[in-house]
Amino acid sequence: MAEHVPVITGELGPFLANCPPCNFFGIVNRQLWGGVEQVPAYACVSAAGLTDNGDALHFNSASLREFGRRYATAWATKSAEYIDGKGRWERRRISKTGNRKDK
Repeated sequence: MAEHVPVITGELGPFLANCPPCNFFGIVNRQLWGGVEQVPAYACVSAAGLTDNGDALHFNSASLREFGRRYATAWATKSAEYIDGKGRWERRRISKTGNRKDK
């Protein structure tokens, strides 16, 4: 079912605060995070600590690699909540100890 397919988004870079035409980035980031509590299969990845390539607009290479790792971690976490061990999407709950339990 499509509602159980993880959707991962990422924040816009905090360096956009230094880009005058990009004064909307904070509003966009708040909206991106707003879905986390509303959609179970949704995650938003933080761009905190990531840097631009000098133009105050685009991530630099090292930051893009780190962003990719954050996306991968979020995908793995959300996927673990839904895969039933047989390749089927099924809502699962992860306990605080990391054990999967039926919801």
